[in-house]
Amino acid sequence: MLKNEAYVEGKTSVWWDIDRCPVPVGYDACRVGPCIQSALEKLGCSGPLTITAVGNLKHTPEHVLRGLSSSGIVVKHSPCGGRNISTYIRNWTLDNPPPAKIMFISDSFGVKSVSRSLSWLQARGFNILLACEDTLNQASATCAGWLWKTLLEGETTRRQPLQTGESARFFCTVCVDVKSYECFSCQSLADFTMHLWGKEHGAREFDCTPRDLTIDKDYLKMMAGDDDDDSSSNRIVKELLESLET
Repeated sequence: MLKNEAYVEGKTSVWWDIDRCPVPVGYDACRVGPCIQSALEKLGCSGPLTITAVGNLKHTPEHVLRGLSSSGIVVKHSPCGGRNISTYIRNWTLDNPPPAKIMFISDSFGVKSVSRSLSWLQARGFNILLACEDTLNQASATCAGWLWKTLLEGETTRRQPLQTGESARFFCTVCVDVKSYECFSCQSLADFTMHLWGKEHGAREFDCTPRDLTIDKDYLKMMAGDDDDDSSSNRIVKELLESLET
């Protein structure tokens, strides 16, 4: 159980890299939110909870998006995938001071990529929780953690949708209004799908692609390990670097 009342009743914000840690094939997406909620309750967390899935949602099937939103999970389209999550987390902490809890869901590569940011937040009093698609590495040594598949086996009953405090369920981080600085958002999956495959969105996403590819290349070079590192995550990095250089 958790140590004090402020920890137990404080806010928990879950940030999920859905590109690197997708809903397993054949799994009911409606269960993801309740499973996360159940795991946190078993740890002693009873305060307000929000869950945000971030990724290139053009790669996510509509039935998955529908299931996630029906359980109260907010979804954000980001063509860069989960690479922007650390920025979203830092922005969230500006309005939510310690001892708020931050849960990050990704694979071992994703966890490694944000480990410095999470360690920095942990040193300032935030409580860090992790769920990993493949294996929990050194970054999770001082955090409560779960394997993704194990976490998803924890809840079978349906619950009321999470109350996120947001007026919308779907967000597009590419299409930002120049006057309000607010990104496109909507409640309807049909409207969101129409937006993602619309000409205006396509033009904006195309404009940012060359810049993103350059960043990706430098980012991957930074993350690449030694040549004799034969881990699965390092093989993926090297394969991506080769694809960008051809």
